[in-house]
Amino acid sequence: MKHHLLLFLLFTIPFSSLNAQQSRFGVKGGLNLTTFNGKYANQNTINTGFHFGVYTNVEIGNRFSIQPELQFSVQGAEFEHSGDFEMELYYLNIPVIFKLYPTEKLSIHFGPQFGVFLRSKAELNGEKIGVDDKDLFEPSDTGIALGLAYELENLNFGFRYIAGLTEVIFMEEKLGFPTDEAIKLRNQNLQFYVGYSF
Repeated sequence: MKHHLLLFLLFTIPFSSLNAQQSRFGVKGGLNLTTFNGKYANQNTINTGFHFGVYTNVEIGNRFSIQPELQFSVQGAEFEHSGDFEMELYYLNIPVIFKLYPTEKLSIHFGPQFGVFLRSKAELNGEKIGVDDKDLFEPSDTGIALGLAYELENLNFGFRYIAGLTEVIFMEEKLGFPTDEAIKLRNQNLQFYVGYSF
């Protein structure tokens, strides 16, 4: 219920409380290059995933706008320990992006991102293995996004880096890491995307 309320507020506040000149809806999607940052992060490499979702862009003056988004995102990383281990994490992400326009078509993006953890998938040496989502992962994620985009009529192209702030806790005895300590890692995501505004 709390997540539903947050989504409602993010998509209605721009229209109800801001004196916006123009609002546009859109869809977007693209490539994720993801990994983890934190202790034992040197044992993981980049994983390829994807994201897609919707957004609404609300103009505030000529050089500034706010763009809340709703995205489904596949993240994760690959590890080299006790064989080849690959983990994918599925999130429903809610970026709230502030856009600054140094030129008419180029925009700088920055703002917070809130994520809701959905589920995970793991493979060891190419074979699927079961992991207990409840014991392994935090139910939510937060991060800071920074990026650039170029807008051409209804199309926009861009990239965005999201630095995770929330620690995702892996229970080492279940994943086979040679340590008695809990492994705390944060999501890192580099996105390349194409969007279309209506």
